Amino acid sequence: MAITGPITYFYSLEQFTPKGGSIFFVNTNNNSITFPPSSDWAVGTGDFTIDFFIYQTNNGNENFIFDLGTSDNLAVSVASGGNKLNVYENGTKTFNPSITGNTNIWRYYAISRKSSVMYIYENNYLAISGANTSNITDSISSFYIGCENPSNGTGDNWPGYITNFRFINGTGLYGTSTITVPVKPLGNIINTKLLLNTPNSNNFLYDSSIYNRVATNSGTTYSTLTPF
Repeated sequence: MAITGPITYFYSLEQFTPKGGSIFFVNTNNNSITFPPSSDWAVGTGDFTIDFFIYQTNNGNENFIFDLGTSDNLAVSVASGGNKLNVYENGTKTFNPSITGNTNIWRYYAISRKSSVMYIYENNYLAISGANTSNITDSISSFYIGCENPSNGTGDNWPGYITNFRFINGTGLYGTSTITVPVKPLGNIINTKLLLNTPNSNNFLYDSSIYNRVATNSGTTYSTLTPF
């Protein structure tokens, strides 16, 4: 039987969602991207979330994912040969959960403080949680991604890839024993202060938050490698 009338086509929006890529760090001294000082980095004692995807090509003694301040006022690194995730607040290592540390594979991490409790996740599971009211007030330091603040020394750079780095000040996204790992680029949700979705090679350092922050690039490059 012949079909008459207009034909309606249905398409999944998911297949058209831009997947972007990632930022590649070559693990040399101060190879990083840097954002200027801002009061947005000062989370105080309130809720916040920092989440991101990493792809580590080798495990060093300690490799910093990001760092704020000359005294590691807010910083996260992978240490102990890849088996620990170090979280620093005001120069003190406040959390140090064990992680898989698998190299050459994408891993999702989220550091979420909600109602004075810190929750730290690797992929979909809770690595550690505990009471936390550290008062982070640094609004005068640059924000480094891919290395420790150079004032603290060199040699602790990130080896590999980072993508979808998101900094949220004012919202603790997670507070449960398990979470769902995002399967598409992270969103620019309320209270997002920085979002690096790495959309393409021409704008791979573009800040997708409403603040459109401009990064200083110290040797990083674009890669098509992505977790999505």
